[in-house]
Amino acid sequence: MRTKPDDILEGEERYTLSLVSADNNGDISATEGDATIIILADEGASGIISIATHSRVAYIGEPVADYDGISQLELIRDNGIFGTVTVTWQVIPRDLTAFVQTQGDVTFEDGQASVWAVLQAGDDATPEKRKSYNLELTAATGGASINAARSTAEIVMVASDYPHGLFEFIEPTQISVNEEDSEVRTTELNIQTRLIPNLLHI
Repeated sequence: MRTKPDDILEGEERYTLSLVSADNNGDISATEGDATIIILADEGASGIISIATHSRVAYIGEPVADYDGISQLELIRDNGIFGTVTVTWQVIPRDLTAFVQTQGDVTFEDGQASVWAVLQAGDDATPEKRKSYNLELTAATGGASINAARSTAEIVMVASDYPHGLFEFIEPTQISVNEEDSEVRTTELNIQTRLIPNLLHI
């Protein structure tokens, strides 16, 4: 048997070759009369994995109010989308106090062109300033490769728990004045410094 060459990118294909008849009263085995023909996938059929342009910078923060502390990054598979492919990612530097999980895997099913890597921020009461991390694609299985030029995304962890202090007026917060008043004195301002010294000008 010979395969027929073409210019179409194709994944692995399987066919069954069956013996259907024999001359001279020959018998065909009921259990061994079939053979499987496997045509291997073309080179590059499993695709090239990269981080989508809109996910190259992602913001995340600790859970608060209606925000669940989750950020998602889209990974895309170009050129070929054949076969099942698993991609491994990791967050650098590794910080288990900032993230619930700093590494993981996502899987492209056969024919699937995009998946989402999900990051979950940790939750604590420690004041923290804004900090940046990198998410890197480190490995791919199933014959796929990683686009080195688009394998890294910046993850920005926004400040949490008032790292620069919490400023609030002591009651009452409403003051009535006349237009003729040239000077207004407000109530005391309460300042809770949480992380670093604060310089306040009023």
